Amino acid sequence: MPVDFGPALVELEREGRRTYGPRSFSDYCDEHGLGRVDTATAISVDFIKKLDRSLRDSNTMVFRLGRHDGSGTSFGLATAPSGNINEFFLIDVECMDMTEPQLFLPDVSARALFPFQLMPKLTETSLVNLAVGSGLLHRALDLDGHIPSTPATGQSTFTFSFRPMPGADVWQHQQGQVEIDAMFTAQRNGRETLFLVEAKDGKAMEPNGDLAKHKLVYPYAALRNELPDYMDIVPVYLKAWRAGGDRHFLVVECGMPGADIPVITELSPKQSQHLVLRGF
Repeated sequence: MPVDFGPALVELEREGRRTYGPRSFSDYCDEHGLGRVDTATAISVDFIKKLDRSLRDSNTMVFRLGRHDGSGTSFGLATAPSGNINEFFLIDVECMDMTEPQLFLPDVSARALFPFQLMPKLTETSLVNLAVGSGLLHRALDLDGHIPSTPATGQSTFTFSFRPMPGADVWQHQQGQVEIDAMFTAQRNGRETLFLVEAKDGKAMEPNGDLAKHKLVYPYAALRNELPDYMDIVPVYLKAWRAGGDRHFLVVECGMPGADIPVITELSPKQSQHLVLRGF
């Protein structure tokens, strides 16, 4: 059953605010008689097309915020400052406009990559491993020295603070689940750097989608306090798709201002590389 965010949007308009919450999602549904609603589908949104229509029409994004007062998982709403929902997303075509396709020839033997050719479909984790193992990410991110080892992946619960947009109240993501597609350390310009990768498998011949920025900002904020201040963290959006027997990779390195409290809308693409791996 789809959730009705109408009452929350009415409250935002009535009170002249741009943010709503944090609020227990189950309590919100009970208060407005919404019945049983799948929490993850309603408030864990990766792409614009998965965002509830009423939120899209009002240029408002929903965020999953962990556990606060009340029962179950909490959520918050934020209306884009410019009136454009794209502020909360990385847009594929905009990233593609920053680069031109280039053929990539792997730095390793065909034997090392042969297992990737046996699978009719590669998972997003396998796509990251292929990009790392072939040296493609090493090239796209201009890393020093040898190809990084196999990246770590997983999920856990984290508590951290962030703002959905500049000037908004600080929100606490409280003991909520954060998934990390991949992370690895490598040297770049002589500095040890942690790279956080969010990978998506494109369904079309060309990337024509988007990615919610919090998918990179959440792990960034969760891990920032675990690292020394002098170690850089670089968020990376990796989009892969097949075309004519080739595997295309769009590697988007993102920048995050060094504020104590990260701001979702301030994540922005710094540079992109479109590399083509033949035969995968």
